[in-house]
Order: sequence, then structure tokens, then C-alpha cells
Amino acid sequence: MLLTLLLACSGGDAHRFRALVADEGGDYALEVRSIDTLRDPERLAGDLGQGWSGGVLDVNLSEGTIHYEKGRPLSVLYVVQDGVAEPLDRDGLTLFSFYGHLQDARDALDRSGVDISPLFPIQFGVTPAVSDPSFVFAPVENAAYAPTANSFILLEDVSAREVPLAANAGVVSHELGHGVFHLLTAGGPYRDRAFDVLSDAAPGVSSLDEGFGDMLGSLITDDPDFISASWDLPERDVSAEHLSSQIDTLPEEFIASGSALGYDPYPLGTVFASVMWDVRQATADPDGTLLLACSAVEEWAARETASGDEDVETAYRWLDVMVELADADQRAAACESIDRRFADHVVV
Repeated sequence: MLLTLLLACSGGDAHRFRALVADEGGDYALEVRSIDTLRDPERLAGDLGQGWSGGVLDVNLSEGTIHYEKGRPLSVLYVVQDGVAEPLDRDGLTLFSFYGHLQDARDALDRSGVDISPLFPIQFGVTPAVSDPSFVFAPVENAAYAPTANSFILLEDVSAREVPLAANAGVVSHELGHGVFHLLTAGGPYRDRAFDVLSDAAPGVSSLDEGFGDMLGSLITDDPDFISASWDLPERDVSAEHLSSQIDTLPEEFIASGSALGYDPYPLGTVFASVMWDVRQATADPDGTLLLACSAVEEWAARETASGDEDVETAYRWLDVMVELADADQRAAACESIDRRFADHVVV
């Protein structure tokens, strides 16, 4: 018993980890897996970054800046049995699973030819305090990426879930997608956002940002409904028939009402992501589709920022760039999808 307690406090050497792993059907189970980049399991530290408990997340919505003041080092409780790190509580299982999913997402992007090495190492802030009082009583949960701070913020689930959001491979890939989007558009993980959060372009750009996260989440896991393992949200299944004509308020309508902050980016973001899933389905090439999505974001941002114009049509022009960069098979699928999903709204 004493030996077990000592191992639980000090960790011990481990080369494999007990974590939640999804099969090809998207069902999760406890499995033993390797996580080569995790060097110090007790601190959740390694090649990808390090975890911190608590700290303060300073959010300035009007400026679009986020800063994370790290807390104390994590102390993940686990025992080592036959070279396997066995977490002793749900938090440890979630953290090991999260780190493994992050490694898998990075490897998938690397295989696709997308260089995201400037993002690493990333800080992982576990349940930090939030400085903005408007967030204090909000029922917030998720694994979130904080651009300009280059930090993952891991929050507790408000309700019990069989697969915690931070242990869902698609959710982790989605949140990493926000980091990749910021890297490709701003040119660096700690740089200011490429687009003004108060400009007319902001609602559309935030929708494309969320859509890009879903592109990565679905393409990396090859699961269009990745979130359903943790949360029953059929409206986020990118293989469904999402149309821009079904959205209650489009960015241009929201801007016409006289505001840039407070827009719900998810409905339009899902339409953007559905276009890329259509391309993946038509070409049977998730890696090639992933590379196309990333290349189009980088080229689109370079053109838009060079022009100096931030208008309400900014995000829609990503579709033009994506079609331009696509190969023949991808282009045919993309044009067919855009014609259907953005009918009478966007013409490429």
C-alpha cells in the first residue's frame, strides 16, 4: 500500500498510457497507447507543451487579445504497472487522453504537409480563473484554444459525459484548428489577430474560424459527427444537409443591424466545414482535403490582409481561393457543394 501511494505521488517511469481511444466507428474505449511526446506525465509536460493548474485567463473581447498567466505545475496521479501509466482518477484519464489526441492531430497535419511546428510548445491551463466578470457565472465547458496566448484552456464538464470534451479526439483537433487558423492568418502564435474583431469582416471571419476547426476535427478523425461521442449536437454533424439559406442571421444581416460583437459563428461555420467534408467524400482523400483547407486559409489571409479591406464579404472569398487552389477532382466536388450549400448566396 505504501509503495502504491509513493508511486501515485511521484509517478514513476512509463512508456505507455491508459487513455480513451476511438475506434473507426467513433466509439471510445479505455486502451493502452504510446504517447512518445509526453516526457513527464506527472506534470503533463513534454515536446508539445506543459500543463499548469489554475492561473488566470485575461480576456479582452473588444481588442481580441487573450493572455494566460500560468498557475502551479500539475500533479497528475497515476501508478505504473508493467510499464503502463494507469491514471487514478477521471482527471488523469482526461489529461492523458487529451495529450495523446493532441499528438495524433499534430502528426496528421504533418503527414498532410502542413507545418504547425511554431505552435509548440503550447501551455495547457487547467480550470483557470477568468478575469472578465461576464464569464464568471457562465456555464462554460470545453477544451478551448486561446489565440495570442498560444494556450489550451481545459475546463471541467458542466454535466457528466461518458467521453469528456477534453478527451474527445475531434474536439481536441477542432481546438487545435483555432491555433492553426491563427498561425496561418496572423503568421505566428503570439501575434495579434489578422482581422479586427470590431470590423465588418469579424462575424464572417469568426464563422470561418469555427468552420475551420470543424474541418480539422472531422478530417483528422475521419468522423463528420465527432462531437456526438461527448455531446448530442446533430446540428454540428458536417455530413448533414447544412445550407446558408437555413441560417437565421447571416453576417451581412448582423452587421446591418449595427453590431460586430456577439454573432453566433457556429451555424455558418458548419456550412463552411460541410463543403470540405463533401470534398473529402468525393475524393476519398482526407489528407489531401486537409492540406487544401489549410493552404486556402493561408493564401486567403495573405490576400485579404494585403488588400487592407475588411468587409462583410471577406470570409466568403475563402471559397474562391479554396476552389482556385484545388486540383481537378477537388474543384469539381467543391463547386458542386458550394452551388448547393450556398445557393443564391455565394457564387464562385
